[in-house]
Amino acid sequence: MSSAKTVWMKVRQLTGRSKNQANNCHSDLSADKLNDHYATISTDANYAAPGIKCSCSSSDAFDPISEWRIFNIFDVLCHTSTGLDNIPA
Repeated sequence: MSSAKTVWMKVRQLTGRSKNQANNCHSDLSADKLNDHYATISTDANYAAPGIKCSCSSSDAFDPISEWRIFNIFDVLCHTSTGLDNIPA
């Protein structure tokens, strides 16, 4: 794992702001190589998708709620909050 100092040294090198041009040991370093490197180290080769939880309903039991049902739920709520004029109900 690289230290932050090493990473910033490479960033300065790529942007042309390197303090030590003589220590240019990775002159073939490019954005594509950095992307490939980080894609490789951030991929888990042993990843397994988690199983379905027993507390979740099955997809065939899913019943979507319609807009009309939501409207009726909100329509029967007691009007207890303040309105736009900040006067309580």
